[in-house]
Amino acid sequence: MNDSVVVDHDFFQSNGGTLKPDAPSYIERPADQELYDCVLVGGYAYVLTPRQMGKSSLMTRTAAKLSAEGVHVAILDLSGIGGDSRFMSADEWYFALANRMLGELAISFKLVPWWKDHVLLPPLSRLMNFFQDVILNQLTGKVVVFVDEIDTTIKLPFSDDFFASIRFCFNERANKPVFDRISFVFLGVASPTDLIRDSIRTPFNIGRRIDLSDFNGNEAQHFVQGFHENAGYAERLLKRILYWTGGHPYLTQKLCVLTQGGEAKETPEKRVDSVVKAEFLGVGRRTKEDNLKVINDRIVELKEDQQALLSVYKKVRNGKSVQDQPQSPIHSTLKLSGLVKADEQGRLRVRNEIYKQVFDARWINQLTPSPWPQRISIGSVVLIAAVFSWWIGNQQLTLISARGIVLAWLGIAYPEPEMVKINKGHFLMGSDKDEKERYLFEGPQHQVTFTQDFFMGIHEVTFDEYDVFAFLIKHDGGCTDGHEVVRPSDSGWGRGNRPVINVSWEDAQCYADWLSKKTNKNYRLPTEAEWEYACRAGTRTPFSFGDNITPDQVNYNGDFPYNGAAKGLFRQQTVPVKTLPANPWGLYEMHGNVWEWCSDWYVNYERKDVVDPVGPENGSNRVLRGGSWDFNARFMRSAYRDRYSPAVRNVSFGFRLALGQEGVSSGQESKHRETGRTDAQVRGGQSGLSMSEKMSQVEMIP
Repeated sequence: MNDSVVVDHDFFQSNGGTLKPDAPSYIERPADQELYDCVLVGGYAYVLTPRQMGKSSLMTRTAAKLSAEGVHVAILDLSGIGGDSRFMSADEWYFALANRMLGELAISFKLVPWWKDHVLLPPLSRLMNFFQDVILNQLTGKVVVFVDEIDTTIKLPFSDDFFASIRFCFNERANKPVFDRISFVFLGVASPTDLIRDSIRTPFNIGRRIDLSDFNGNEAQHFVQGFHENAGYAERLLKRILYWTGGHPYLTQKLCVLTQGGEAKETPEKRVDSVVKAEFLGVGRRTKEDNLKVINDRIVELKEDQQALLSVYKKVRNGKSVQDQPQSPIHSTLKLSGLVKADEQGRLRVRNEIYKQVFDARWINQLTPSPWPQRISIGSVVLIAAVFSWWIGNQQLTLISARGIVLAWLGIAYPEPEMVKINKGHFLMGSDKDEKERYLFEGPQHQVTFTQDFFMGIHEVTFDEYDVFAFLIKHDGGCTDGHEVVRPSDSGWGRGNRPVINVSWEDAQCYADWLSKKTNKNYRLPTEAEWEYACRAGTRTPFSFGDNITPDQVNYNGDFPYNGAAKGLFRQQTVPVKTLPANPWGLYEMHGNVWEWCSDWYVNYERKDVVDPVGPENGSNRVLRGGSWDFNARFMRSAYRDRYSPAVRNVSFGFRLALGQEGVSSGQESKHRETGRTDAQVRGGQSGLSMSEKMSQVEMIP
């Protein structure tokens, strides 16, 4: 027997992303042939599994094989359909989907006039006609459409209609044979019932479920050729890797990359164990290593049924027999997280040894609310100190916020923000028509004049400040509109001087009202015009920092830079306030970090000059400004405007306060700073869009 193998040092892909169709490290599983055979004969299919199980690689490889057979293939990644789909109308979303499909299928077709010619039809009917009259009319032969990241549709208010259009294509096969030529494959991290609950309209009960399993021992043997010159050593490396990963595709390939090649100075088992300890089991790796972070965040951020899920997981981890219940939302969520899987006997078990050791009893206990400690018979001073220390820790308070709660409860002091005085002046609001990557609803440009000075918080309201309010608002009589304030989650990033997140416009307004009442000052949310005036700080460029930004200046998704700039850091969370440079008027994080609520109802701009605007008296959505940590650089521009329902809380939503000149008291002057600048004239935006304008917008945006 040959005791050596030829090592291919380019065998493994090191970045953990989607494998190319011809990647040498790709391992075919039963799912490959099942999916290929299904769609080749015109079947519908869906692949719904945890993240990093190889869905995208399976899709890419199957698409390449189908293309080689002469099948027309389109891959639609729904996470990239024109910005944040949560803020898009059904018509805009369907148009973006249709436009992407044309591009994927290399069809030259003037979509805009066709779409406008059918404007009287509901968006859903328009999409169904598009499949028949455009796609199937322009192409001969079979068409397979892969719809990736299908779980992004869960929050769409019109998602049921989208799935109904796919079901329509299948049902029409009975009457129109042309529909036999088109098939759909859905891929994502969700259960069918998460995506659509209407059993009559769902396409999942007519599609074939494709299961992606972990690699078994025989399949994983394919990796040996990429390991080590010594065949026996390579076999032992692989065996130890599978002990830790259980054949999980991402974990297995990552360990193969980290242990391949090199001199055999230690046993294979010790080599693998040391890598596992450093990469997966080290301090803080649960929230930093990509795969572990995905699982941790999914469980930590659960708003419902978290404790029930942890209870089931605890039983599974402790070796108790838990029979899988496929219809159970708890079991479904737990399996989709990737933590557990059902074995051949239908029992749940922890997916692999890495997960078992990372997501251990201590982690479970950290997520389980602590009971009130039993009373102890010690001196009163020690007792008070112990209870206070426990309270701070149990409530995840910093010493600053705990002190603030005590001082506010006693009526001694309140969490007033540090502010900058903004001198009265005028500027052009919105974006210039030549500004790169602008939206039409950022205009028309119009002059805004302020006849009096105002103050703006130099940074967003922090958790330290907001926690004081959240603890005391019920004691102080609650919000005037009657809505209930809840203490917001920090999403595991920490509280302290990070900007408060997961707050609605109603929460922010209640906070301003509460602080105003306590201090006898006119604290409020800034108007949209005040916000842009302060953000621009006398500049005319897309950003107050100039024509472009970098992650050293702004906290945004650096994977998607502005106007062709180089990619940069994506922090994937907020940063503490005053971490990044201030704008020319001394205001921090006006661009990025968190979306900031403004006082206005959202309305289209008018082409006229305004004085001291405060927005309309009513509406359905409130204005958000500034962009956030998880959005592209395009949305960080001074002129970009967005909106959302005032009752909605989101991990990207925060706010800062403003103060009218009339509310400044003599004792407050020491906390306010002059900007030392002259009136600003700034260039700006455009909106008030008809359907035809929206269509032209799609073509003019780069």
